[in-house]
Amino acid sequence: EYGALLNDLQPVLNEPSGDAATIDNAVSAVCRMISAAPAAVPIGQMLDSVLLPRLPVKADMMEAMPVYACLCNLLLQQHAEIVEVARLAKVLGVLADALREDAITPDEVKMNVVGSLNQALPALGDKAQQAMQRIDAEQSKRLMHMMQTLRVE
Repeated sequence: EYGALLNDLQPVLNEPSGDAATIDNAVSAVCRMISAAPAAVPIGQMLDSVLLPRLPVKADMMEAMPVYACLCNLLLQQHAEIVEVARLAKVLGVLADALREDAITPDEVKMNVVGSLNQALPALGDKAQQAMQRIDAEQSKRLMHMMQTLRVE
């Protein structure tokens, strides 16, 4: 039962002085639950209260792949909980931060994120444009640069 697992993760996630790697691990666990059984997890609630406030991955780069793959898959599927403009803007901001040159995100993960964005954003049309306008100018510039630079034709 994912409800019990999510409850068990709350003390780790809510520890104000929590170790960054431990928090990354807990966030990754939530992402793995979403990826394995999206219908069994309250995705909107998890995005707003667990994932987005604790991202990008800060210490444990091994957790980057499951975390960003989860977000990208939700984008590619145009999941209703992620394509609402305000939440989409937060997701794009997190992904932009994960693509920073000084981020711990492995290059392979960065490439996967950019490939997913190149597929997902055009399909989201106006919602994607509105979300891009809501994020920090530096984040928007980074996303656009990476998407153009790493575009796979």
